Amino acid sequence: KTVQAQQQSLPKKKYTITEEGRAKFQAVIKETKVQEKLSSDFLAAFYFSEHLHSDDVSTLIDQQLSTLQGNYKDLLSVPLSTMTEGQRFGIRYTIAKNRAATAFLKGEGRAIQTSLARK
Repeated sequence: KTVQAQQQSLPKKKYTITEEGRAKFQAVIKETKVQEKLSSDFLAAFYFSEHLHSDDVSTLIDQQLSTLQGNYKDLLSVPLSTMTEGQRFGIRYTIAKNRAATAFLKGEGRAIQTSLARK
């Protein structure tokens, strides 16, 4: 048999959550703190942007905009109709943050580029 044929013949495993597991999961969700953690190499670079050449800043902005656009396309391709309301909320929330970050970069990002280019 070929590797592909062997992989196709493997039995599929199906997992289910026990009532005890569901109760523990619900307890953990209830303890969720309302905070989002942010760790960003991109923002760290901008914190010290006075040490960068304006071309490097432009490259960072362009790369981040490209990343945001790719993420946006991925988010729009998610099949919302098959998701729960909470899952749809999470996707829509992420889309809104993505749009805000894109708009900010197009305005403020270009402003810092101009500022650094003058130095």
